[in-house]
This record gives sequence, structure tokens and C-alpha cells, in this order.
Amino acid sequence: MFCLDLSPSFQWPVTFTLPKESGGTAVSNTFTAELRRLPGSEIDRLAEDARSGKLSDRQIAERLLIGWADGEIRDRNGANVPVNPATLAALLDVASLAGAVVKGYFEAHKQAALGN
Repeated sequence: MFCLDLSPSFQWPVTFTLPKESGGTAVSNTFTAELRRLPGSEIDRLAEDARSGKLSDRQIAERLLIGWADGEIRDRNGANVPVNPATLAALLDVASLAGAVVKGYFEAHKQAALGN
């Protein structure tokens, strides 16, 4: 059974890599993103805009990312980082993260299509 009344968002893991602060190696990071559920026609437009370079990864990620699962983003002291416009912007300022959000979003839809 399929419910046509879909929620406005869904959660999906996003993985990205950053250099370790101590240097010399990279570390993989994953968090559960809360992503906006868009109509198929808008997803197709975003995919085309991404391919053509009309929109940057950052611009697309700003459209998609709503937040993250509680407790998955923390500050340097280990405290939970709340979801708000400033922390969303700060997260997307992390190098390679916006691209990882976009990649994760399209992977989620690719896997859903493969499952059908």
C-alpha cells in the first residue's frame, strides 16, 4: 500500500570527508539530514540546474536541507547544535558539505526509483 499524503520531509544519511584537525589524514563524517520532499518535476529541474551549473551545490542544498536529527551535530564542547537559520548556514559553509547534501538527496531518489 502507498499513502499519497506524503510528509513534507524525509531523513537521509549524508556523508562527507574533512581533513583531521591534526592534519595528514581525512576523516569521514555522517549525519542524518532532514530534507525537503519536493515534487518530481522540481527534482528534475534541480538536477538539470546542477548539471548545467546554473545553480551551485550551496544554492541547491539551501533549498533541500531543513535540519538534522537531534544530537547529530554538536559544537566543539559536545553540546547539541540547534537547527536555526544561522546554524544551517554555518553547516553549509563547511567545505564539501553542500555537495554531500545534494549528492545524498539525489541518491535517495535514485535508490527509491531502483526499489520500484
